[in-house]
Amino acid sequence: MRHFLVDVKNIRPGRARTDFDPATVERLADAILASGGLLKPLVLHLSGPGGYVVADRHLEYWAAVRAREKDPRAGEMVNAYVVPPESVDAVEAQLEVLRGAEAAGKSAGAPAGPTQEGRAAPESLSPSRIAESVGAAIRGELDAVARRLDSLATLGQIEDALERRLSALAAVAEKPVKPAAKKSVAKKSAAKKPEFNPDGPYDRENLDRATVDVLKKFLLERGIPHRGRLKPDLIEAIIKFYE
Repeated sequence: MRHFLVDVKNIRPGRARTDFDPATVERLADAILASGGLLKPLVLHLSGPGGYVVADRHLEYWAAVRAREKDPRAGEMVNAYVVPPESVDAVEAQLEVLRGAEAAGKSAGAPAGPTQEGRAAPESLSPSRIAESVGAAIRGELDAVARRLDSLATLGQIEDALERRLSALAAVAEKPVKPAAKKSVAKKSAAKKPEFNPDGPYDRENLDRATVDVLKKFLLERGIPHRGRLKPDLIEAIIKFYE
């Protein structure tokens, strides 16, 4: 079972209002408004989506209804235990034991606690006692809420950190990658090969720079006799001519 604050208008009664003394209902309603809740929370079964039915604390239920009638804002919610469907049988068995013990106590003349019939306003329902008990219950609920909020704050911080990290990664992924700068390799300019000089000198080094066609033209223009058509023969003819 878990303890909740439940909207009174969503609860259906388990017993008729006329089963209880109106004066007792009135006094208990005033005590609920003065303290902010019930000393003994209602015990409720689920009844459809968002609905509940009273399983125990019937007097307290009608007092909560009366408190809401007197002050709709302050009496809007009531503290209650909500029994999950799988625990209904176990809770009903517990309630039967408690009711039997209460009935046995009455028959033995023991001081009666709060009765469902509400014949007397018990001392334990004084505003100060109710305020103390309800205050402790509310503090427990607030502590639980604070712990849940702390866990949510931690999760929020983790989500923020992840979001920042993902944003940074996305920015890196979208950034264009600059190609690596190509190292300029200075081309070594090949030394210009000396060309054939028709004006000399007419040695083997200069003549070897000329092509066969150039040498033939050179021989023809100067009327130099020669034999053979190969380059060495042509060079040899020119060298002998200018010796």
